[in-house]
Amino acid sequence: MTLDSLKGTYARLRDEIDSLGSPSKPTEAKLTRLMCELDQVERDLAAFRRLAQTAPTLRDVIGPSAR
Repeated sequence: MTLDSLKGTYARLRDEIDSLGSPSKPTEAKLTRLMCELDQVERDLAAFRRLAQTAPTLRDVIGPSAR
């Protein structure tokens, strides 16, 4: 999944969870499923953040001798 698709999925899940507070009674199973999906998306986003923080930059790859 790309970062943009993860962000889109995150936003959709948050909207669905927020809409469950409307007058129609949500089923516990649906809320649980949405929360599990949201947890997975949050884990995937955290993995992207870790990758972005640890990925080498062009300067790291080329090194100071290229200046």
